[in-house]
Amino acid sequence: MALQDRYEAIYCIVDYHALTHVHDPEVLRRQTLEMAAALIALGLDPERCTVFVQSDRPEVTELCWLLQHRDPGRLAAADADLQGEARQPAR
Repeated sequence: MALQDRYEAIYCIVDYHALTHVHDPEVLRRQTLEMAAALIALGLDPERCTVFVQSDRPEVTELCWLLQHRDPGRLAAADADLQGEARQPAR
């Protein structure tokens, strides 16, 4: 909890991970609120740090989609080009 006083602390309640075993939306909502309450009870102060719920940020799923759908072949080719340039003697 001391990190929130020394740094720009960001805490995330990762409710997407719970979807692997919690399938009832009402249960998930309740557990998410319980986690937020527990973090605050432990001493997190939302005035001194950022606390957010993973599913409230569309950027989380957007980034996941981008990372899962990148073209690994193109990345490997770019990496090979860079490695080839690194091996060539400077002119």
